[in-house]
Amino acid sequence: MKNVIITGASGSLGSAVVERFLEASWRVIAVDREPNAAKADSVHHLSADLSDFDAVENLFTEVDKLGEVDAVVHCAGGFRFSNTDQISNDDIDFLLNANFKSSVLVARESLKRLKASGRGHLVFISSVTSLGPGAGVGVYGASKAAINALVDGIAAEVKDSGINVHAVLPSIIDTAPNRKDMPDADHDTWVKTQDLAEVIFALTTPAFKAVRKSLIPVTAGT
Repeated sequence: MKNVIITGASGSLGSAVVERFLEASWRVIAVDREPNAAKADSVHHLSADLSDFDAVENLFTEVDKLGEVDAVVHCAGGFRFSNTDQISNDDIDFLLNANFKSSVLVARESLKRLKASGRGHLVFISSVTSLGPGAGVGVYGASKAAINALVDGIAAEVKDSGINVHAVLPSIIDTAPNRKDMPDADHDTWVKTQDLAEVIFALTTPAFKAVRKSLIPVTAGT
């Protein structure tokens, strides 16, 4: 049985990704900030603050006890809306920690394991906003653009290995919180969590074996 680490596993996207990998008979190591007591034969729950250096090191020490990892999908992240001249220090720290620092720390520990096995997949969640942010999402877009640069850098570092690294760049994802925040939007144009999960899963299959690096916009009807 293949093993996948999925961070942000209880979130709107993370839970859809968990379900997709379970459908394919993978064992899921589900990581969230808070402990999850749910039981399932093919799901092992762990908790960690993914923006904390030591916590991520300790998390992967626990992962090592569960066997070799075949893929890591980093769904954890966050969003804050603010014009640049009004953004708070708390919002800046939140966006950089939740989106970029967590990605670096998860990549750091994942790569140690994947390099040792000489294979595997890393998938990050960026945003189409990273390619051209609008008003109010400049800092958020920058925190996601940093993930794109990280993917490029990692790909260069592992170019002679069997490791593939990708980021998906969705537009607005159709989640309950987003619908609550934007009730008058055209929700039919939003990316469905199941569709995005399907793209993410596909990147870990043999169909994408020859694609060592990619940044893939997923924009549904937008």
